[in-house]
Amino acid sequence: MSDSEALNRAEVEALATCFPNSHEAGSLLLAAGYPPAALPASADTARSYWERVAAAIGAGVMQDGRRRIIAQAFNSYPYNPAFQYAHAPMDPYSSTITMSPSANHAPSSSTRDTAKPGALRVLLLGASPDDEDRVRWDAELKAMSRAADRGSFVLDVCAAATARDLKRIRTFRPDLLHLACHGEGEFLVFETIDGEAHKISASDIVATLRLAQEQTGVRLRSVLLRSCGSSKVADAFTEVAETVIAHQGALNDRCAAEFTTHFYEELASVHDPEPSDFVTAARLAAQDTVNQDQYCRSVLNGLVIRPAVP
Repeated sequence: MSDSEALNRAEVEALATCFPNSHEAGSLLLAAGYPPAALPASADTARSYWERVAAAIGAGVMQDGRRRIIAQAFNSYPYNPAFQYAHAPMDPYSSTITMSPSANHAPSSSTRDTAKPGALRVLLLGASPDDEDRVRWDAELKAMSRAADRGSFVLDVCAAATARDLKRIRTFRPDLLHLACHGEGEFLVFETIDGEAHKISASDIVATLRLAQEQTGVRLRSVLLRSCGSSKVADAFTEVAETVIAHQGALNDRCAAEFTTHFYEELASVHDPEPSDFVTAARLAAQDTVNQDQYCRSVLNGLVIRPAVP
């Protein structure tokens, strides 16, 4: 790795997601040894801020800049695969780390040291295109990472998820698929490799999951749809998952993060969860979210679980 090697696209996206404002970004950069005078003065978006940093790193603004910045980010987000390039090769067309899964579902490099035997395998696909309102799925990732740190889950994360990242379903073979993105009617919004919106119909995603199930023999225990209006497509996913957790109407980012925190805390307390455990975790999480913040009552009122809760 040369001293002037720039941050790659997946790293820029992950940094923009995890350190979205100039204060957080600047603090990280200064801690990594970035020259204070070279900090970007302003930027329209978090991504453009980090793109400027990447360009400066590529121009040699600091020695060994990429490694030092990513190492600093790793300290805050050790389960974000974009910050683990030293452990596994990066597919240049994908936003996730390329792992080599084994037949016995060996944990990925981000969790292999802490995961308990039989830990739940969770795949998070997070997308927030440049030309859409920002989806703060990074806040949900924090909650999931804490549970993974306790060994409750084997966690795989695809930042800036593209259609190509759906292939991870076949290789990682998750028990729980967590989709954090925009929803538009019958479509879920992923990203192109250039960061623009790319709509994929729920029926095509379901077809992909169905083919993966036929190939691997592994059926999803649950699908967690964290997007606005995801209730419109929830029924379609029951074909490929034992439980589907979705939301009716608009979904506030802060409330979604609170729900996710409580949901994974509940699941972490259950060994080898059954379908009913996912349902219980979702219902408890929705109520706990409201108890903590009355503004988030829509999370409880709009909770949709399939199969339907009696």
